[in-house]
Amino acid sequence: TPVGPGDVPGEAECELATVLLRLWAGQRDPELLAEAERAVAGLAAPAARAVLGRILYERALADEPDPELLAAAEREFAAVGGDPDPGLDPRLRLDCLVRRAQALVRLGELREDTGALREARSALEAVTGAPASDPAVRSALGRVLLALLPRTPDPAERTA
Repeated sequence: TPVGPGDVPGEAECELATVLLRLWAGQRDPELLAEAERAVAGLAAPAARAVLGRILYERALADEPDPELLAAAEREFAAVGGDPDPGLDPRLRLDCLVRRAQALVRLGELREDTGALREARSALEAVTGAPASDPAVRSALGRVLLALLPRTPDPAERTA
């Protein structure tokens, strides 16, 4: 159906890109990621940026890990996770926080950089204090802490 006056701009493009990501997960055809990226290119809505982050993350890890693409994915997730709009779907915000932490962990591993891991820890700890902290956030924080453990020799620093 054609786009109507009540349709959210970019919604169809985001849906297409999401379907293409699902196909990518099963088929691993790089053209699917390229088509998904074209679908959301230039869209500024938080949902589109979140999908773009997912596409960039998958591209970054498709062949040889690409730190630049991972950093680009992390920036997209950070933009959505930090969006001040009170009307933003809180599930989308949390999903992007978790995905950002995942990207930062991979970046930290690739670059052997504890700074990225500490940034992920700080971002997740900022939301884990909520009374009904999301299990995905707690799990992501656990993965970050496990990644930090071998890189933090000082026991006092581990609990800081």
